[in-house]
Amino acid sequence: MSAAREISAVAKIPARESRDKEALCRTVGSLSDSGELAAFIEGIPGFLVDDISGADIMKHILRDKNLNLGPRIVEKLHISVYRDPSEAVRGTISCLGAIWHIIVYCYRKDTPRNDIEEWFNEETLPVLETLFYEGPIIGHYLLSTTAAFTSSILSSYMFSAKSMEQELRHLGVELPWAVSEPRLEQKRVENYLFNTSPDVTSGCIMALKKWLSMLYRDFTAIKAHMDGQQPPSTDELIQSLWAFQTLVNEAQITVYNDFLTKLLSDFPPYEALVTFYRLDCDHDPSLSVSLYNQTRLVDFLRAYDDMSSVAFEQLLGDVVILDNDDLINETIDIVADYLNDNPDNEAALRASSTLIEQKDRQRPSARGNLWITQAK
Repeated sequence: MSAAREISAVAKIPARESRDKEALCRTVGSLSDSGELAAFIEGIPGFLVDDISGADIMKHILRDKNLNLGPRIVEKLHISVYRDPSEAVRGTISCLGAIWHIIVYCYRKDTPRNDIEEWFNEETLPVLETLFYEGPIIGHYLLSTTAAFTSSILSSYMFSAKSMEQELRHLGVELPWAVSEPRLEQKRVENYLFNTSPDVTSGCIMALKKWLSMLYRDFTAIKAHMDGQQPPSTDELIQSLWAFQTLVNEAQITVYNDFLTKLLSDFPPYEALVTFYRLDCDHDPSLSVSLYNQTRLVDFLRAYDDMSSVAFEQLLGDVVILDNDDLINETIDIVADYLNDNPDNEAALRASSTLIEQKDRQRPSARGNLWITQAK
């Protein structure tokens, strides 16, 4: 039995406890042979999908710095394109599949840990950005994995900023009346997002990371200064945190627009549909997704009979981007038809509720010239 199969077999025994996780870590550490490591990477998607405790076990392995599993997967991906063509295709897809499944099954955005950057190193996004291999199948997996990876990092940044803001508000720090001069880090991020070709590259992520570290430094200093003292009535840090969250949200929308523009220009093959990821951010209605991409999303939802249920359910999570009244009404009808055959489908039920709320937001007020807005 291969090392990868041994790991899977041991992990699926419910009675195993922490000592078995350590045993698994030792086993993974022994995967020095390139073929053994490749077999293990190839087995990650199935292990995470089939085993109920797979995500917890995989997170334990990913956090072990001695094993360095995440960077080893990325390194394997980087060199795979230089292999024999048949081996390169298999190796590239298995590495991309492993990264994508780790993000989807192991990452949670509602945690103070920045798991994605802990599991993988700073070389991951540049490798994904520069990876080149001809062929639509690899292109679809690469596009989806890069978008999901970037979106997950942005989600973790958003959670960190919101946590700091909430704690400051709890301490009595409020938004200042005056608008302060934007920080240098903010201007650098804006240069990526507000130009003729906005793009959330590894450079943009590094600028956001630097900005977040500066915010955390100020946050720590203010907390120390306020210890046992009356909190100040205002502080520009809150304003900067607001600006940071707005730009992270803008970056999320940019990632999603770019993803849809590239992937939905033509109806993609099944391999692309099963790599769809859901727009998993606190969508700000003022940051509108392009009408073209909203229309393409509805086109895909309309063709749900031609795609897997997993892909369709993931797309249902994206109805939050719709702000066009006609598209909202059409999507409500599509979801209603789907619910006729699948009345207990949770993704469709959530989408139905979301669409109704969005339709209410679009309805004119009694005075005719104002729009009803609902607090998030």
